[in-house]
Parts: sequence; C-alpha cells; structure tokens
Amino acid sequence: MVRFPLVALLLALATPPPAAAAGDPTLPFYFPDYRPQVFYDNGALPEDAEVGLRLSTAGPGRVYFLSEKEGRPLTLTVTPCSRPIKWRLSLGNFPLPGRKEWRNQLPEKGDSERATPLASYVGSERKIYSKSRSSAGLYVLELESEHADADVRIHVTTGSELNSYYPQLPTDSSVGVLKVRRNKVLLTWKASPAESKPGQTVSYCVSVDQSRNRRSLCSVRPDASPTLPPSTGFGFSWEKSKRKVSKPSPPERWNLTCVGRKTWHMFRGLHKGSTYYFDVFVVDSRTDASSAYGGVRVTTKRSKSVSRLKDGSLTSFSLDAKNSYSVSVKYPVTAPDKKLWIFLQSCTGPGPVTIRVSKDGQEIVTSEVMDTKTLSVVPPSNGTYQISVQTTSESPRRARLWVGRKFHKLPFPVLPEDKSVKIFDTLTTCDSVTLAWHSTIDEKVKYCIYKRTAKAGFVRLFASPQNFCQQSEETEEGGERVLCRRYHRFSRQRFNNVIMQRVRNLKPSFTYVFDVRVTKHNAKTLSYERVWVTTAGNCSSSKGRR
Repeated sequence: MVRFPLVALLLALATPPPAAAAGDPTLPFYFPDYRPQVFYDNGALPEDAEVGLRLSTAGPGRVYFLSEKEGRPLTLTVTPCSRPIKWRLSLGNFPLPGRKEWRNQLPEKGDSERATPLASYVGSERKIYSKSRSSAGLYVLELESEHADADVRIHVTTGSELNSYYPQLPTDSSVGVLKVRRNKVLLTWKASPAESKPGQTVSYCVSVDQSRNRRSLCSVRPDASPTLPPSTGFGFSWEKSKRKVSKPSPPERWNLTCVGRKTWHMFRGLHKGSTYYFDVFVVDSRTDASSAYGGVRVTTKRSKSVSRLKDGSLTSFSLDAKNSYSVSVKYPVTAPDKKLWIFLQSCTGPGPVTIRVSKDGQEIVTSEVMDTKTLSVVPPSNGTYQISVQTTSESPRRARLWVGRKFHKLPFPVLPEDKSVKIFDTLTTCDSVTLAWHSTIDEKVKYCIYKRTAKAGFVRLFASPQNFCQQSEETEEGGERVLCRRYHRFSRQRFNNVIMQRVRNLKPSFTYVFDVRVTKHNAKTLSYERVWVTTAGNCSSSKGRR
C-alpha cells in the first residue's frame, strides 16, 4: 500500500489561477469551494466554510490548512459538539512552492519534530485561535476524544475581519428567567448585535435538557453528526474503519425549538419540582453558523400552594428530593416599619442552607446559615412576604424556622457569630482544663458544660452526623453535666463578652469532649461547637500552673 505525502495531495488539489497556467511560479495556489469528498479524503480544511468531523477513541484525528502567504490574518475556531475533546494546533516549518528545495523536504503525517506548537485546549467550550499576522506554512490541527466518539466543527479563515463568520453575542449574553411555575418557565435574552448589520439575517433557537447545559447548537441538532459522502475514498481496506466511526450517536434527552427573531420563549408542559437546563443560540440564516448564550438552570415549583406561617410559631421541615431541596412559607405583615425576627437552624446535613425573604418577587434579604442564625428584618410595607429556605447542595437535611414580631417571644437564645469553644493550652494541667466562649446578647440565659471521655468512641463521636436540633438537657451518649450557671456582665469569669470557665477533677492523659449549651429562661437550648482536649500526663510538671 502506498500513501502519498499529505502536502503533495494538498498541492495537487490546489488549483492555480489562469496566469499560473502560463508558467508563472510566483503566483500563489488557491483552493476551490468546499467539497466534502475532498475534505474527508485528505483532511484539507477549506477556507470560510465550517466542516464537521467525528473523532474516534481509536486514535487522534488530524486536519490541515495550507497558508502560503506571510503576514495574513488567521482565525481558527474549534467547536466541540457532543463531548469534551483535546486539540492541539502546530505549524509545520517547510519550504513553500517557488523555492528549489521544497520537493525534497515535504513533511510526513507523523513528523512532529519540525512542527512549532501554537495552541492547545482540553474541554467542551468553543475556542478561537486568532493572529493578525500569521506565518506561512502547513497548519496541523490534532484532535482527540478519550472516552467516547465525539463530534466537532472546525472553521478557518484568513479574512481581514476576524471572527465575523459566527453571529456576535451581546455584551450581556446571559439568559434571564422571568417566570417559574409548576409546569412552565419563561425565559428572555438580549438581541444579538448582528441584527443591526446589513445583509445579515439571524434567528434564535432554544433548547431544554434535563441532564446538562449545551455549549453549542450542533450538540442538540439531530443532523449535526457528520456522515461521509458516498464518493469518498480510493477503495483501500483501511478506509472501511474510517467509515465506521462516522455513524451518529443515539439522541439524548433534549428538545430544540427555533423561535425566529423573538427574544423570549415560554417552555410549557414541564414537570413540577424538576430541574431543567435551558440554552439559547443565535443562528445566521445564510451560513447556518451559530453562537451560544450562557445557559441557565431552573427548578420548577413543586406545589402551587405555599403554607402560611403563624406569628410566633416554630416549624420543622425536611429538605430533600421530594420538595427539590427547597421549602417556602408565607408570612403576613400588617404593621410595617417594625422589626421582624426570623430564626433558622440547620439540624442535619453538610454545608450551609440559604434563606431568602421577598415580597412580590422583590428580594428583601438573603443569607447563608451554617448552623443557626437570627435575622432582624424591617418590612418596607404591608402585605404577604415569602420566606424560602433551600440547600446549597443536593443533600437531604432537616431544619426548623421561627418567625415573629416580638423578640421576647423568641424561644431560642441568640448565639454569637463565633460559636467556637476555645481551649487554653497553657492552662491545661493533668486534672483541669480552661474553656472560653463568646456570650450571647441575652443576659437571662443559663450555660451548662457537659463532658465525656472519648476513648474508643472518639472517632465515631466526631465522624458521625449530628442532629443539632436534638434536645440534650441532661446527658447524651454518656455525657456528664459538669456545671450549670449564669454569667452576668460583672462576673469574674467574664471579660469583654468572653466567658472563661475552669473544669476540674479530670484524669491525667485522658481525652475529653466538651459541649457548652445555653438555655433561654423557660425556653429552648442551643449548643456551641463541640471541642476536645487531652489532659497533661505528668502532674508534677503542671503544679506550677495551678
């Protein structure tokens, strides 16, 4: 089997202008209009035409572009369609036609020693390589898909107006969400600047997917996968494997709708409480070239009715897949300009939860809560306010919420922002430790310290999930109450809102776990962060610190 050097094929397919036929070797070659059978036979990229290519996991694919003139602008655009890909662009340094030595120095397909790397990329985004003055030579684009067959579209041009082939996106290319209901979503986006350009007609297409956002229009069009023309090939046996990889992949779960020149669209027939990924594309009607707006992810509402929360009532709820990890309640306000107190506690689950207070779609306040937080909000006017709580990650959890106008009715103490309990290492002896923590803003509270020995259960104690909403007034999992007392502002154990308490009668070389819990008068209890400490092993060395 004989294979011709690639550049010889490229030059053979190049058509000289009429003057060149008369014997002028200095005039450049040029390629005719794009013909699929030529591209799929030799990988020669046509200029100013977008071509599709299917990559196989069997090995990398290569395509080529021959530039014969120094200093011309060059723009190469690579658009992955179905999956992430890897690509690398290099320039083969070889003599050009018109020089005497060019025929003896044609690079072979596997020759990479004389190639100059220019750019590389790994991912699924459209990427553009552009130079205002490029070098002459053979440009080699290597593409590869590691995990599965993938489609890609390639466009190259040496025109003076860079990146004019694809429709231009507006400065703000994000997709806005105007309305979300149980079974429909209303989207909007800004018009493309290409609409105002003479001779350019654009339209818009929108897609919805339940798995992911789409980065390109070719990933959602059923006719985007390239297929080999019937006239390709020279009859060689190795060409059969090349033809096998050009079969399109089975369609995924998506829906594409073209909406003309509208800059909004209503998706209907959606499922309640489900997550959807929406994308918008602007398409040039003449060339079929397209550009993608920034995608958006939306979760439809699960229930039409939202429960109404009574003033001063405490409610507990779950955040899980059944309610799309989000709960909303309504709260009526009849006396504006008076503080509204909101208490939220995340009982179980990793990471923070987000609470939002809004009225008529306008957000009043938003905050992230890691464990507990008490917010004070001044409602601007009468009406019904919506309080929404949702997780920042899709993991099940429990939480509880209290809303009321009277601070003295709040059943929980208001913990400080810093809920940690500190250990003074210099004051730790063989039989005592000193704890320190920030006080609450309420003076009428009682602090209790609980201890337990870690021993074999130490790892399980800290690794096992905690339920911070669980009441623990006396003992819990072998815990022992050390003391309970109030620390008024003039107490000797209180310094600038920091409480210090020494715990005695401990054993040497023992690891202890301490819990500090604060209880409001005739109300409920909250816990500070759990802390552990190991006592000194030698009592004689610690006598001077007693």
